[in-house]
Amino acid sequence: MISNLNAAIEYAKKGWRILPIHSILPNGLCSCGRADCQSPGKHPRVSGGLKSASCDPSRIKAWWTSWPGANIGCVCGPESFTVVDIDPRSGGMDALSSLTKEYGPIPNTMCQKTGGGGMHYFFKHSDDVPCSAGVLAPGIDIRSQGKGYVLLPPSRHKSGCLYEWINFDTPLAEIPEWLYPHKRPHSAVVTRHAKQSVPPSDVEARAVAYLATVPPAVQGRNGHSALLWAARCLVVGFELAPAVAERILWDSYNPRCVPPWDPNVPAQAKDFSRKISEALSTPSERPKGWLLDNMVSADDDISLGISVANNLLNVSDEVPQEDALPSDAAGLKNPVLPPEILTPPGLVGDIASWINSSAGCPQPLLSLGAAITMCGALFGRKVRDHSDGRTNIYALGIAHSSAGKDHPSDCIARLLSAAGGASIIGGQVTSDSAIELSLMGSPSMLYLWDEVGHIFSNIRSAANGGSPHLRTIVPTLMQLYSSSHKLYIGKQRAEGRSRRIDQPNVCVWGLTSPDVLYSSLSTAELRDGWLGRVLTFISQDRPRYNPKIRSTPPPNQLVKDVAAWLSFNPPALPGSSVGDIVSATTHAPVLFTTDTEAMDVFESFRDEAYEAMMAADKSGDDCQYLWGKSLQNARRVALILAAGNYDPTRADATPIISRQLADIAVSIVRASVLTFAEAVRSNVADTESEAIKIRVLKVIQACGRDGISRFDFIRKTRFLRDRRSREDILSDLIDSGMVREDVRRTSKSGRPLTVYTANRNG
Repeated sequence: MISNLNAAIEYAKKGWRILPIHSILPNGLCSCGRADCQSPGKHPRVSGGLKSASCDPSRIKAWWTSWPGANIGCVCGPESFTVVDIDPRSGGMDALSSLTKEYGPIPNTMCQKTGGGGMHYFFKHSDDVPCSAGVLAPGIDIRSQGKGYVLLPPSRHKSGCLYEWINFDTPLAEIPEWLYPHKRPHSAVVTRHAKQSVPPSDVEARAVAYLATVPPAVQGRNGHSALLWAARCLVVGFELAPAVAERILWDSYNPRCVPPWDPNVPAQAKDFSRKISEALSTPSERPKGWLLDNMVSADDDISLGISVANNLLNVSDEVPQEDALPSDAAGLKNPVLPPEILTPPGLVGDIASWINSSAGCPQPLLSLGAAITMCGALFGRKVRDHSDGRTNIYALGIAHSSAGKDHPSDCIARLLSAAGGASIIGGQVTSDSAIELSLMGSPSMLYLWDEVGHIFSNIRSAANGGSPHLRTIVPTLMQLYSSSHKLYIGKQRAEGRSRRIDQPNVCVWGLTSPDVLYSSLSTAELRDGWLGRVLTFISQDRPRYNPKIRSTPPPNQLVKDVAAWLSFNPPALPGSSVGDIVSATTHAPVLFTTDTEAMDVFESFRDEAYEAMMAADKSGDDCQYLWGKSLQNARRVALILAAGNYDPTRADATPIISRQLADIAVSIVRASVLTFAEAVRSNVADTESEAIKIRVLKVIQACGRDGISRFDFIRKTRFLRDRRSREDILSDLIDSGMVREDVRRTSKSGRPLTVYTANRNG
């Protein structure tokens, strides 16, 4: 029998994008190692989901050399095919039988028998056929548009059966229109229902079928709102008991989520189950039992659900099949970190949760950034990973004035003080010498810098002839960033030998408003690599202040946990003695091992970052440099999260970086780079003329997809010096593709109306 490696390479030769999928072990469990895996033998082995798929033989060979038994996944899309998936367990065979009786047989095309006893019919790709799950009929799913994948032979199902080709050499047929989701006319599959006449068992069956049409929860795309809507459909729409609804959500909905909630992680299991009570308590425009009372066809019911869900979640009508966070360097949307990442497991999440609970204007994103940075200083010189990476982090919290951005800084200062760690908090600095002197007293320092945008502005002014001592700050921080694992040697001083600091750990949490920051930056800071070392937490939220929330003292357990780390001293170097100068001046941090799957996450992110950097380089985008240190930052964040899950007071504690923590760290760093890159493109200018052009573009962007009329455009750009300047800037924006000019006719006078609209990627 052909090996999985050879089969994968043969498929790739056809131009199909392939990715390795977890396999079924001899004991029947999934190779991911989770005893209750919700999708055994069916989820990707590599981080990044479908974005990691490739038809490169060398990459495929490397994957299957590492995992010879990996199942073979193939992306369904323009370069391959559209697949109609028939699942007998959900009634797919019966539904297909009803459809073929009404419309005729399925055209002769390539097909395979799945390991679960179902069928996959392969058709030529069509741009008109979206991904869907149960929309056509219960048990019939569509994989297409590059947003879904199927397993190919000889992959093995959890039942032990192999996927088998039936007619592999048969040419792909055109998909018949009656198999298009949303386009099929009323058919024998449609059923009618009434609340009073439906037995409870049928209600559950209908609820499961309906749930298949609800968009899955996708990380970065309002995933928790999607789960809340799914729960509301069950407990409110179908009036199912909470226990029944929770069981259906775990069994039928969670496996489609990207990534699924892990029931083995208490925080995730609690978060998932909490959506049931939230669904019951959250006000809804729909009355109880609305999915039982409506005398409509199943198709109407499905369309209603999709429409309402899409309006609630603001997503497309296609069912997402993968993590939708973009990795390219152009035209990016701001990814949104879901709550489970905003409050990760361990000490970082505990600190962030306390900050949020005591905030009159909660800023969860800034709370996360502040907690990570504080813990980076707390663990400094005490932990390391396999690459000798450390926990020094530079991070910026960016939010509008009066939006609550100061509260996280206040909280971590109070927490450190309560735990006896006030000495590691540094103050404002005015030169490299000030930084070095503070490190001589405490080699691990946390700097809390307010209005850091003004600091950058002063540094930029210094580079143009201002105060010379300010010019040394950024180069010193860049050198310290790379010296956390070795001896830092400062500049030779007039007073004597240069300052020497062993394994310095400098963490910076800076706060600024967006306008001040962007006006202080230029693309020079991108090219010199400084901003690539900085994590940015950009919040657009402007929450209304809640006077009922009072700032609370740090919880006792938090204070104890922080104090334990402050007093923790790593074991002495092997073979050292009391009089040994090296052991007296050198720390031996605890080594945190990185498990195999976490390493896969980092390797995948390395490739993603490199490809994004190269794509930006080809387009001449200076934001390419923001990706340069992204992998290093992701490893540092993962190490911080892992240390936060490690108890230094226990001799049997295991220092390890798990896949879960690696995934969280990568998500945080990816979101940081993408959001900051978009902000830089939209706001940072090197010259006054570029700054004016950006201001004009924002005027047009503010009008959204409806655009702005020429009359209103002139009225709102009176800040321009003269008509010629306005026309030159407008012409430049149009020629560059940032703005589109349309000539429309008004409905009243019929006279031509010129309208300017900002392009989506402009």
